[in-house]
Amino acid sequence: MVMVRVPSPTMLQVGRRLADALAEAGMNQAGLARRLGVSEATVSRWLNAEVAINVRQLETLATMFDKPTWYFLGAGPPDPGAVMGDKFARLDEDDKRTVADVIDSLAARRGRRVG
Repeated sequence: MVMVRVPSPTMLQVGRRLADALAEAGMNQAGLARRLGVSEATVSRWLNAEVAINVRQLETLATMFDKPTWYFLGAGPPDPGAVMGDKFARLDEDDKRTVADVIDSLAARRGRRVG
């Protein structure tokens, strides 16, 4: 029986986005490998989705190419509403009322009513 390893969609996306970042920066695999202190074969494996990149290396790439980490994962920026909802959910009841009052006040200044 022959086992075939299928790369995850995330690994494929990281490889594609890394290739795009390299091209945009005018850098080749060897240059990236030197800068990261990894082998050129490792960079090639990332690009071809043969191995997963670790979080530390992903963060280093994001900094190096001046991209948010989510760019390499193929995700979009976090939804501000979801982020605010998560933060709101962690507040105690008094703070939730305060936030609701502030939102109502801001909406009233703009002539809108908040449900």
